Amino acid sequence: MKSIKRLLLFCLLCSCFSGRTFAATVQHFDFTVKAAIILPFSEAESRSRMVEYYKGFLMAVDSLKRTGVSIDLYVYDSGGQNASLLPVLQHKELGDMDVIFGPLYPKHIKPLADFAKAHSIRLVIPFTSKDNEVFNNPYVYRINTPQSYLYSEIYQHFAREFTGCNIVIWNSGGQQIDYEFTRGIRLLPQRPYTVRILEEGDIAADMIKNAFSTTQTNIVIPTSNSNIALKKLFANLTATF
Repeated sequence: MKSIKRLLLFCLLCSCFSGRTFAATVQHFDFTVKAAIILPFSEAESRSRMVEYYKGFLMAVDSLKRTGVSIDLYVYDSGGQNASLLPVLQHKELGDMDVIFGPLYPKHIKPLADFAKAHSIRLVIPFTSKDNEVFNNPYVYRINTPQSYLYSEIYQHFAREFTGCNIVIWNSGGQQIDYEFTRGIRLLPQRPYTVRILEEGDIAADMIKNAFSTTQTNIVIPTSNSNIALKKLFANLTATF
C-alpha cells in the first residue's frame, strides 16, 4: 500500500507542476487539480485489486492536500474488458480533467488515450506494460516498463542462463499471455540453445518425448499461465514420463 501511495503521489505531483512556474523555495501550494480514476470497480475478478489501488490513491491525495494542493477527484467504473468506454467518456466534466488514471484493460487504452490527447489531458496508465500508445501520444504516461524494453534485457539474461539447454515451448492454446515472450526466445539470433515447439494437440507420448532431449537440460515454457493450461501440461508430462 505504501508503494502505491508513493507512486501515485509522484504521478500527481508531475501532473500538478508540469507546465507551471513556481519558486523552488515555496513549501505550500495553492491550486486545484482535477483528477479522474477510470477502473473496473464492479468486476468481481479485479475488484480487490482496484480497491487497493484506490485506497493508495486516497492516501496520496491526502498527502498532497497537506501541502495546500486541492484535489477534485472523480471516479468512474469502466466495466468489464468487453464493455464500451463511450458512456464514461460522454460525461461532460471528464473533458476538464488535468489528469486521468486508468484504464485496466488493453481494449480501453486506445479510446481513452485518444480522448486525453483531444482534450490535452495527461493519462497515466497504471497497470499494463504491453500497449505502445506511450510511444505515439505525448499525453500518455505508463508506470510499468514497456515490454519491448524489458524483454530485451530478459532475452540477454535468458541466453546466458540457459546456454546449451533444450527449450520446449508449449503452445497451450486459449489466452496465450506469454506468446510474445516465447516468440522472442524462438527468434533470438545466434541463440545458444535449441528450441522445440509442442502444439496443444501434440499430446501423444512419442511427440512429447521427441521434443525433449536426453542429453541436454530441458526447460519447458508454456505460452499461457492459466491454471487450466498448467494442469493440462503437468498431466501430459506425468503421463509421458
